[in-house]
Amino acid sequence: MIGQKYRFRANRFVVLFPLVMTSCTVSKVDPGDYFKSLWWDVKMNQREAGEEMIADPAWIWRKLRCNNRTLPYLQVDSNEVIPSRLTAGERINHHMVYSLCPATPSKVVPARLARSILYKGNIIFQDVTDNYELKPGRWSVDAFVKVAEQAQAGVYSLQSTLTNKDLDVTVDAGFVVKQKDQEETR
Repeated sequence: MIGQKYRFRANRFVVLFPLVMTSCTVSKVDPGDYFKSLWWDVKMNQREAGEEMIADPAWIWRKLRCNNRTLPYLQVDSNEVIPSRLTAGERINHHMVYSLCPATPSKVVPARLARSILYKGNIIFQDVTDNYELKPGRWSVDAFVKVAEQAQAGVYSLQSTLTNKDLDVTVDAGFVVKQKDQEETR
């Protein structure tokens, strides 16, 4: 019975894969871009705006050897924008993961979180949270931003800055915006 289940999935793949590749060829879409787009859609649909704890404070304390560091200690573990290539009018997901060792166990660290979108070195959008609470442990933070329909094609950067009297951390993640095809806008 189990073998039939996997055989069915394999058969479905064997049938669907050539159809997808044929449709990509006919529509002049790069199959690699098509599958990346599917992957980004799956990742974005699994995420919600807000925060989620990934690892508890005690584990992070040991892993990062926080007893040997100046506290509070903040480390940005990952910072990404998905999709990395999109069409004007679509939305991006900013996904950042940080680890925090506070000076006192269970203490939150207030900070200023500024997210800025830059185009050609100029800030074109900024969202600031003045009393953002960095929490002990490892946390993922997700935000979604819709790129304007009129956005110019080109390379953009999403810059995130976390600051307070003890911390000053800035990370960047790039993405590319392309304009809609003229046929789509007619």
